[in-house]
Amino acid sequence: MPKVETLSIPTNSTIDPIEYNRGQLIQFPDLKGVLNPCYQRDTEENKSYIENVLNVDHFSVNLSGQLPTINETVNDYELTEDVHLRRNTIHRSKHFNNIFNVYLHGELFGELKTETRTPKIFDIDAMHFKMSNHRLYTEDWLEDFRHFVIGLDCKVKSISQVDIAIDGIGAKKYKDTFLQARDPKCNVHMKGKTFITTSGSGKETTSLMVGKRSSDKSARLYNKTKELEYSNKTYISQVWTESRLKQDEDTYRFEIVLKSKVMANYDIWKLDDPKYLASIFKTETNNWASFYRITKDTNKARAMKANKFDLIDWETLGADLLPKAKVKKPTEVYRAKQAIKTILRQKEVFGIKTIEGLISEYDLQDWLDSKAAYWAEDWAKEKARLEKIKDLLTTNLN
Repeated sequence: MPKVETLSIPTNSTIDPIEYNRGQLIQFPDLKGVLNPCYQRDTEENKSYIENVLNVDHFSVNLSGQLPTINETVNDYELTEDVHLRRNTIHRSKHFNNIFNVYLHGELFGELKTETRTPKIFDIDAMHFKMSNHRLYTEDWLEDFRHFVIGLDCKVKSISQVDIAIDGIGAKKYKDTFLQARDPKCNVHMKGKTFITTSGSGKETTSLMVGKRSSDKSARLYNKTKELEYSNKTYISQVWTESRLKQDEDTYRFEIVLKSKVMANYDIWKLDDPKYLASIFKTETNNWASFYRITKDTNKARAMKANKFDLIDWETLGADLLPKAKVKKPTEVYRAKQAIKTILRQKEVFGIKTIEGLISEYDLQDWLDSKAAYWAEDWAKEKARLEKIKDLLTTNLN
């Protein structure tokens, strides 16, 4: 870690962020390759409008590493020649003692939280970084993040949250189809039992929420044109214009929110690849926010498979269904190791030596009471299965 020094001159953002927002081209009527928007005006095939633009709209990660000791009376720090920190006016959060605005090359880059206040939740060397929204609409945002991580001399432990947004005709189709699927008289049904909530009703519906915010995966669908009127994110409308997005009076956005558990399946260093983003979107909405038409076929499973339809031309986007990591059932040896590690950590760090002490320290008695009956039933069944296997082995050996 480079030596942290106080900045001689306060860090200020002197670069207009909007100048850097060039977006990512995703869908063309005749796609011959993904081009950068700055080249569009010179190419013959891009004179017509495109239907959808895809972008990362939220990016936050958990980092492993620590800054040198922070002086409470000092607000500005220089980590490297081009990475600077300025203490946020909100000095601390629920889980961290320090909150800094991060500046890269003199421009606001994101927010960094350091020095955990809750070691029972976060590791002692944990940090949290959230990238500024406007930087996500620049061409080199991921490479800049890599540069920042190297400068901070830390490691990416996990992705905290990534939001992937589709703006344009596809999002509007999703809105209309969601509403059709809620109408019992319509022959369009939604696959699965995904929880849907709406604001407004019928044609006056202004937004949709798919799933629950607290879940590992959720989505929101809303009128982005209206939202930009008060959010003042002019760089997004500039991306639309430079990408030649076909814009109606109201342009809609369909945005999926993927948290750590879901994003563990994907490669963080490929999130600037439009085809990879489209593939994640397709994979995570498949059988979750997808639709089929009812026919006379009484076999529901077969009917859903045969009559499923897409609202976005995934082939044009270059999207594929991505394989998900298979969940491996932990062995008893692994479980024993984890239990030993947890018990020893609680003992050495927090002085808790017994199961009863853990229950008391974390106020878990009500939780334990609610689970005890289920556990006892499961364990009894497991014990019976093991006894049965033991008896069979003994019989065969004899």
